[in-house]
Amino acid sequence: MSWEGSQRLRRLRERTGLTMVEIAAYAGISTDTWANWERGNYRPTEHNQKKLCRALSNFLGRRVAWEEVDG
Repeated sequence: MSWEGSQRLRRLRERTGLTMVEIAAYAGISTDTWANWERGNYRPTEHNQKKLCRALSNFLGRRVAWEEVDG
């Protein structure tokens, strides 16, 4: 089963102008983990949801809520 938020996550990351390597490092997770989220292989845990939203928020200059990603 594929995680439905993966495409929204990819689009948000692309808006930051960062690669998966860069944003994963900033969020404190592995690049493989981030790549699996964008591929829809896994849904982030609640702990990691907070990390990715903080990273996206920092680089987009606005608050990114989990509902915007997971919709």
